Amino acid sequence: MDTKIQERAQLWKENVDEPELAAELADLLAKDDDSIVDAFYRDLEFGTAGLRGVLGVGTNRMNAYTVSQATQGLADYLNAHCENPTVAIMRDSRNKGDEFVKAAAGVLAANGIKSFVAPRIEPVPVLSFTTRHLGCDAGIVITASHNPAPYNGYKVYGPDGCQIANEAADEIQASIDGTDIFAGVRSMDFGEAQEKGLVEWVGDDVIDAYLDAIQTVSVPGCVAEDGSFNVVYTPLNGSGLECVTKFLSRVGIDNVVVVPEQREPNGHFPTCP
Repeated sequence: MDTKIQERAQLWKENVDEPELAAELADLLAKDDDSIVDAFYRDLEFGTAGLRGVLGVGTNRMNAYTVSQATQGLADYLNAHCENPTVAIMRDSRNKGDEFVKAAAGVLAANGIKSFVAPRIEPVPVLSFTTRHLGCDAGIVITASHNPAPYNGYKVYGPDGCQIANEAADEIQASIDGTDIFAGVRSMDFGEAQEKGLVEWVGDDVIDAYLDAIQTVSVPGCVAEDGSFNVVYTPLNGSGLECVTKFLSRVGIDNVVVVPEQREPNGHFPTCP
């Protein structure tokens, strides 16, 4: 095995205290095969699409440590360009999403940055809307878009609710590159951040404002007034159920059949291999 990979794996062995990741690393080291090489041969790259990778232990994986390192890079960028910056944070139904949201909020808090966090899963467009609606300087959404179930990701949005441009991504990447993944990341417990007012839950009023905004761009006159309009809908085990069904009801479409096998959020996406 390459010396650099051995050194990286040993560093993680000495520093990882999250039980699930520590156990996974011990298993990889015991096997000493290509799987440990793939986990450590490179760092996940941060770009305009943020981070995206398979969940697991290692520098080439999505885990709380790589998410925290990326967030430290974002915090450095925001504090360099904004006065008293704030960030909106949301997630979809992918596995580890809640853990990554709390890790990101904790790093932001330790760097003096307040975050507005959604208390449950939401569709990605809600993050774009919330970032603008609350006047935040950035948004983070934990999602891997269309990638298979073993993946998760981390996307950064600008104050306009759009994904960041190349210039911002390059500056954030440079900060990430200069941040030791263990010693260089400042972090605060999520509960402590709440107590200090550095984390605030996003209220239902923001979701209602999002639905109000959608309704203003509906086709004029396109309302199912007689109740005869029927819809079959599937969230694909994702995050759209609440917003989509609420909105359909708003415009008079109450006869909605939700595909039962794909109704409930499930990060394993059992019907979509």
